[in-house]
Amino acid sequence: MQEPLKISIDVTKIDKTAIYEGKKGKYLSLVVWPNRNGEDEYGNVATVKQDLGAERKGEQTPIIGNAKPLRKRQDVPVAKPAQSLKAGYDDADEVPF
Repeated sequence: MQEPLKISIDVTKIDKTAIYEGKKGKYLSLVVWPNRNGEDEYGNVATVKQDLGAERKGEQTPIIGNAKPLRKRQDVPVAKPAQSLKAGYDDADEVPF
């Protein structure tokens, strides 16, 4: 399973003309692009861009934020590996059954 991402956007960079009306409210479409070089110096793993819609295809998509894992990997508890069935045997090829 993928880790959840925490997304931070600069709302002053939103192109408000691309906000559209839906059945239950007003919506803003975003696209999350993984960083080409992996995690940056601030822990960001992706760039958040605004999707301007098909009718504006070809226009430069504004970068409005970044995304990083919700938790650092070292914060997530790691299961202890199971003991080997071969533990305690002198010959590594010997099977205990």
